[in-house]
Amino acid sequence: MIKKTISFKDLDDNDVDEEFYFTLSLSEITLMEVSHSDGLEGHLKKIIASKDGVRIISAMQDMVAMSVGKRSENGRFVEKSPAITQSFMQSGAYEEFFLELVTDADAAAEFIKGIVPTDMAKRVEDASSKKEAPKEYTTAELIALPHEEFVKVTGTNDPLKMSHEHLLIAMQRRNQAIV
Repeated sequence: MIKKTISFKDLDDNDVDEEFYFTLSLSEITLMEVSHSDGLEGHLKKIIASKDGVRIISAMQDMVAMSVGKRSENGRFVEKSPAITQSFMQSGAYEEFFLELVTDADAAAEFIKGIVPTDMAKRVEDASSKKEAPKEYTTAELIALPHEEFVKVTGTNDPLKMSHEHLLIAMQRRNQAIV
């Protein structure tokens, strides 16, 4: 999580300092992970490698919009809502913050690293070291496996510790169980 005080000028040209929070929950990251065939990290790497300024800026805008929030009154969580996002994205604070991100590669990298939960890097590292599904199993076979067998193949019952491939299959298994 990033807590950032942003200084900007309001509509009346007054100096304003406002505090914002930027964070992505594990569920938001998981959704983003399964939304891209090559995973979130692979998707972002492709965008950066493309050197397509419009795609890079658009991806950065999406990350800012998804992560921005305000500290809850009780201080226990970051409150996010479409209204908070819209208010921020239309403010001078967003203009200042976004200018910093697109003109300073180090700031952009720190932002991306900072919005994920602190233990996420360890979990991602652990998941990437897991073995992929054995070659003798097709996706359809993995989907059809009994739960206990699927856990043996993946090596875990925790979606956060599964490889990208296993996570996608687990989501398909869950969707079929619901139907």
